[in-house]
Amino acid sequence: MIPSKSILCSLLAGIAILPVTAADYTVAGVLLPKKEAQVISFKPKAITDISLVSVVPQGTRVSKGQTVAVSDVKNLNRQIEAMERVVRSKQLDFEKVKFELEQDKILVAMKNQEAKTALQRMDEDLQDFKQKRQARMLAEEDEKVNRAVRNRSYKKEELDQLKQMYAEDQVAVETEEVILTRLNNEFSEADFAVKGAELSASIAKTRTIKRYAEDLENARKQKELEVKSIEFKNQQALEQKQIAFEEAETALAQAKEQLNNMKTDVAMVQFQSPADGVVIYGGYVGNRWTSAEMVTKLRPGGKLVPYDQVATIVPENSELIVQAVLPETVAAPQAGQPVKVKIAGKEFPGTVIESHSVPDAAGKRHIIVKPHAATQEIFVPCLPVQVVISTPQA
Repeated sequence: MIPSKSILCSLLAGIAILPVTAADYTVAGVLLPKKEAQVISFKPKAITDISLVSVVPQGTRVSKGQTVAVSDVKNLNRQIEAMERVVRSKQLDFEKVKFELEQDKILVAMKNQEAKTALQRMDEDLQDFKQKRQARMLAEEDEKVNRAVRNRSYKKEELDQLKQMYAEDQVAVETEEVILTRLNNEFSEADFAVKGAELSASIAKTRTIKRYAEDLENARKQKELEVKSIEFKNQQALEQKQIAFEEAETALAQAKEQLNNMKTDVAMVQFQSPADGVVIYGGYVGNRWTSAEMVTKLRPGGKLVPYDQVATIVPENSELIVQAVLPETVAAPQAGQPVKVKIAGKEFPGTVIESHSVPDAAGKRHIIVKPHAATQEIFVPCLPVQVVISTPQA
């Protein structure tokens, strides 16, 4: 039967050469479950450390789903509550910016259309002027001159007739002189009006109407630039609002992710056993067990840090193997070669099942040995494991 106390402190990986005979050498090894062991790791997404309230003793038999370590999650629960408020706040910010963006899109479209409509109307006014009003204005100026000329001709004819009538009468009357003077004055005024009308028409044709057309053209160009400026500024404002929307969306997604990570961490730090088996503190990392280091952490008040391998769950009926590191000065044994395995003061036969003559990345050569003994006999905690390898006599 497997002891119920700390299992596998025989987890000392190292190299030791102990002379047995002139033809034998002994290396230190580490006892490992062959494949079935499962590791409980501390891999948080949001928290950086956790305090333990209690931990089951090493060597305890546990069932799948059973709690191996109890964590203090009060502070984490407070952080979750605070993050939930942050998420609600970010949700409101997001909805506000989203609403503003939708409204701005409508307003921008309306403002752009208003500016385009104003430009279109100016185009229509300009075309109307060129095609109709300009000719009409020129014709009106000509008509003003013609009207003045006709009026002058009427006055001239009336004056000539009156002079002729007075000459034939040969009788000078004072009233007739007054009338004649008045008609002379009216003719002079009509003649002056003709000259004024001709001058006004000339100025209107060469300046006023021409400049009016130029003003329309310039106003149209200014309006076109104004439309482009409005569209550009509106587009800039819309893009800024779009950026604000995306930032709010990202902030909300990040807050939700942080909240979900916290909730995942709360579930993760329950540290439940993934399978039936025996609890071994730590894990097998870098060719050695980390049980000794984890003993100082796996206690009430102990602190875990990310990526700690909290415990390994080893099935009770797990097949065990021994991994050993060969010294540089000896040749690697062949796979299938018999060896001796010493565990807890007992010696068992074993067989080399893997032998690596080429060093690994750390420059070490490994052999894997299968002990020929029942698991219950060799699965003993806190005792060294030795592999005795025989070499041919010289």
